[in-house]
Amino acid sequence: TKSLAISSIYEPIKIDRFGIVSRDGNRIPNKFSILVSGGAMGIKKCEVDWMDGNKTIYDCSRGVEITPTHTYSTIANWNPTLTVRDDSGQTAKQSLYASI
Repeated sequence: TKSLAISSIYEPIKIDRFGIVSRDGNRIPNKFSILVSGGAMGIKKCEVDWMDGNKTIYDCSRGVEITPTHTYSTIANWNPTLTVRDDSGQTAKQSLYASI
C-alpha cells in the first residue's frame, strides 16, 4: 500500500492598501481605500472596526479595490483596524491613524 502525502501551500494574505482617500469640508476622513490580495482560494471577508463602536464587513473576494465610507461623529484620534480572513482561516490585520 502506498501512501499519498498532500500538502497545501497557501499564499499569505497581503493588505496592499488601507488608507484615507478623502476628507469632508471639516477635514474629517470620510472615504477609505482597501485593496487586498493572496489568501487561500481567495479572500472572502474584510472587516473594519472603526473603533467608535461600529464595525462593517465587506466582500473582498473579487480582488478589486473597495472604497467604503464612514463618518465619525466625535473629534478624536481614531485607529480603525482592518481584519482580512480567507477560507483557510488565515488572517491579516492593519491599523490606520485617522486624526480628526
